Amino acid sequence: MDLIKFCIKRPVAVTMAVLLIIVLGVVSLTKVPVDLLPEMDLPILVAFTTYVGAGPEEVENAVTKPLEEHLATASNLSRIRSISTANASIVVLEFNWGTDLDSVQLDVRQEIDMVEAELPDGVDRPLIMKMDPSSMPIMMMAASAEDTDLPTLNRVIEDKIKDRLERIDGVAFVSVEGGPVNEVRVLVDQERLSGYGLSILQLVQVLKAENLNIPAGDVVENHQKYIVRITGEFNSVEEIRQLTMLTPRGVPIRLCDVATVEQVQDQSEQYSILDGVPAIGIGIRKESEANTVQVARAVKEEMAKISEEMPGFKYNYAFDQSEFIEASIKNLFNSIWQGGLLAVIVLYLFLQNFRSTLIIALTIPIAIIATFVLMYFKGLTFNMMSLGGLALGVGMLVSNSIVVLDNIYRRQDEEDEKPFLAAERGTTEVTNSVLGSTLTTVAVFLPIVFVEGLVSQIFNDLSLTVTYSLLVSMVAAVTLIPMMSARMVNLKEDRLREQANEKNKFQQFVKRILGRVSKRIDWLTDKYRQILSWSLDNRRKVFAAVLVALVICMVLLPVVGTEFFPIADVGRISVSVELPSGSTIEETKAICEQIEGIARELPEVDTVFSTAGTVGLISLPGMPANSEQGSLDISLVDRKQRKLSDQQVADAIRAQTKLIAGADIGVEAVSLVGMSGGTDIARPININIRGDDMDTLRILTDQLADLARTVPGTREVDTSFAEGRPEVQVILDRTKAAPLGFTAGSVGQVVRTAVNGVEASKYRVAGDEVDMVVQLTENQRKDITNLKGLILTSPTTGLQMTLGDIADVVITEGPQQVERDNQQRSGAVTADTMGRPMGTVHDEILEKVKQMKLPEGYTVSTGGQAKLMADAFEGLAGVMILAVILVYMIMAAQFESLLHPFAIMFSLPLAIIGVVPTLLITRTAISVPAFMGAIVLVGTVVNNAIVLVDYTNVLRGQGYELREAIMRACPTRLRPIMETTLTTVLGLLPLAIATGEGASLQRPLAITVIGGLVVSATLILIVIPLVYTWLEDISEMVSGFFRKKKTAKGMNAGA
Repeated sequence: MDLIKFCIKRPVAVTMAVLLIIVLGVVSLTKVPVDLLPEMDLPILVAFTTYVGAGPEEVENAVTKPLEEHLATASNLSRIRSISTANASIVVLEFNWGTDLDSVQLDVRQEIDMVEAELPDGVDRPLIMKMDPSSMPIMMMAASAEDTDLPTLNRVIEDKIKDRLERIDGVAFVSVEGGPVNEVRVLVDQERLSGYGLSILQLVQVLKAENLNIPAGDVVENHQKYIVRITGEFNSVEEIRQLTMLTPRGVPIRLCDVATVEQVQDQSEQYSILDGVPAIGIGIRKESEANTVQVARAVKEEMAKISEEMPGFKYNYAFDQSEFIEASIKNLFNSIWQGGLLAVIVLYLFLQNFRSTLIIALTIPIAIIATFVLMYFKGLTFNMMSLGGLALGVGMLVSNSIVVLDNIYRRQDEEDEKPFLAAERGTTEVTNSVLGSTLTTVAVFLPIVFVEGLVSQIFNDLSLTVTYSLLVSMVAAVTLIPMMSARMVNLKEDRLREQANEKNKFQQFVKRILGRVSKRIDWLTDKYRQILSWSLDNRRKVFAAVLVALVICMVLLPVVGTEFFPIADVGRISVSVELPSGSTIEETKAICEQIEGIARELPEVDTVFSTAGTVGLISLPGMPANSEQGSLDISLVDRKQRKLSDQQVADAIRAQTKLIAGADIGVEAVSLVGMSGGTDIARPININIRGDDMDTLRILTDQLADLARTVPGTREVDTSFAEGRPEVQVILDRTKAAPLGFTAGSVGQVVRTAVNGVEASKYRVAGDEVDMVVQLTENQRKDITNLKGLILTSPTTGLQMTLGDIADVVITEGPQQVERDNQQRSGAVTADTMGRPMGTVHDEILEKVKQMKLPEGYTVSTGGQAKLMADAFEGLAGVMILAVILVYMIMAAQFESLLHPFAIMFSLPLAIIGVVPTLLITRTAISVPAFMGAIVLVGTVVNNAIVLVDYTNVLRGQGYELREAIMRACPTRLRPIMETTLTTVLGLLPLAIATGEGASLQRPLAITVIGGLVVSATLILIVIPLVYTWLEDISEMVSGFFRKKKTAKGMNAGA
């Protein structure tokens, strides 16, 4: 080929091209961002609405249902779910994969604008946001200061530190948690207020009307233009106290005559504690496209500067995601160079020539560095998937070069050709084979683009990096290898050099070792030749044995088990705490401290960051904290410094927390791929029951939970129906209220203002806005008797009366939350798995579900990781089928034959015989990474068969008989097949045995490829030649039949 000749004759040009690639690769290496996983664009929008003071059922009817009715009309909507809790409504819109969320978000906002008028007063404007996994905090710090109280520290962090951190490039938002709430409270004495004939709503209106700055235009005097402003905003708390109001009789009174006004910093909503020390939490969220590691480093540098500038200021990291990312990336880089080194050692043992080994070994770094360039221009990141692709391909990168160099060697040795001629002819001879084997490997990754869902987003980077590196290695094999071989590979000179160095003891030692390796390879070749000859004579016996082995593996396949993704030791444990409804923040704090003490006793625990008073599912500014809930984020020491895994540590903590009475405590190790905040994939088992009646749903979910607990391997089985929330209901007597001008809305406003308090206005001080909250004094709103005695003023008669005069006040119990699925009420049973594959546990639970007798109108559906796993497997199965078709088409085009590629395709089922036992022996379940490994095998196992069939066809073209061609081609190609197989397997070995951070995510893929490749490569050497002869026999029979038929027609015509 002209390109091969050009490269051989122009070494300087080729060298400069390689150096250019290296320079660009080094530059790209410094610019490619680093992250844990590829950027994921989830087609999910969340509509979040606050309705402070409302119960779950009230939120459902007044907010959630109207929102659902309007938002359900959005295009490409696949599912709509909602959760109505006290004070908040969360509506989750799940769209079809591939939906343009920017366009849909505009439509959703228009629907929000339409429904907003239907929402009751007091409901905040719904907030629409995308579900972005990268929006979760990448690090959390706990700050404290010597000789400084928390309110002062909180103010310093809000005023100074937060702004400095948010100015860092890549930081999107800094949250401050656990600090006291700063507000101006107007605590009204209703007896005094009513004595003056005023209502609490009138007081609120006065505050709103007085605390205003109003622009009033401009005036001109002496040719000078002046802006006119009415300045009415309060300048001090004392000014608020002295605010003058008029009674209905026109008597002026001051606000302090009827209310107590004070500016307070209240710690009653939330507490943050790090390792037993009260602190202020500082959470860092990065921009979606920012480099996590770089942002974390910049934050650490800035925090170090702040610490130096502020004596006494202390901070510790509760968790830092960048540390796990850096450790995981480092482990993958180690796997890459270790795999490359093992591959080079194998090459040297086979080639037994340092310069030849060096020539092939150079293709590994060149291909990897060139891939960096392509990754940069493609916009990829260094993550566990993209680097996993490089680690997967590192052993394959030398395969093409091995085939080329082996053929060049053969032509110098057997044909006695000179180096330049051998390099040209040897490369040309196998170029089609190299091209075909590369394209078949690359082709299996092409169908990934047709898969929708989370799997496509996660594995897209892996597919691209493998494809890039293999294509570059193919180009290097037909350009760089012949150029270097023509100048560095000369068998005659090498043999003369060896004879001249016979007295060198070290070289003699190496020569003896290499000689033993050569003898072993020659012995294997002789044995293989004998086995192949026997197999050709006993084809039926060989086919029967292979078929039996294949059937056994298919029978054992269900025993392997299935799971979504393998459990990864992230080194973090999450603990959720929920106390009975109505519990105080102090009680929640005490439970959190008790759990923290349990965790601190374990040597594997590094830090414990606890928060008492969480905000539920989604943390957003303005959402009221829940005093009954708490959470702990437990960070463990480095994996190498502890004996127990994160799952085992979680089990130890769980065993101790079961002894704590009065709280529902959940303990689980943080998942590497589990999401939070609106998606339902965090729990492995998630089974939903839909129906209309809450009581019936509660009974059904309790029954299902009891059944799930009987299935071995389940733990943390829970339902979405927590203990009911006690509530006081005010039932208006309309026959009494209507004549007096009272409506449910007007009474509700008074009660809400009196009990919960309302924000009347904003008090601006020192550049900050502080809420001005109006409510009754604590002793006038602390119990039901006070509530009944709440004084109301009739809008029509002006008469005053108590709430008890026109309404009944009763105690009842309402739900903690109301869940809806596709606009129908639902309940869920969730569970984690332990000791058994998730798929097996899930299937057994579904069998239990079939035993339940569901009432009419109630249905069961699955969600969580089990649902995602089923969808992923279905998509990947389609990818595998399409990959098989593409591989066949490429080979058919390469061989210009439909028959020979069919023979090669028989190598695919042989891989099953290797995969199933390997997964069983290593106790590895079939997961998404393992499935990807099986897809990779489709493109790799055929390469060895291609080498055999291609050379057999070459010999038959030279006049060899069928058996003679096979007996000559197969032993000749044994050596390069062994080389390529061993380099690929050993290149993956570090990935398969790695135990560091993030290793478990790649291990199933590597184990699957190794098991399938080793066994299939061995069986291919026997089975494929037999299939080849079998198909040739069939072809001869068919051809002979048509020849006889044609001859008979000719004889009849002659007669």
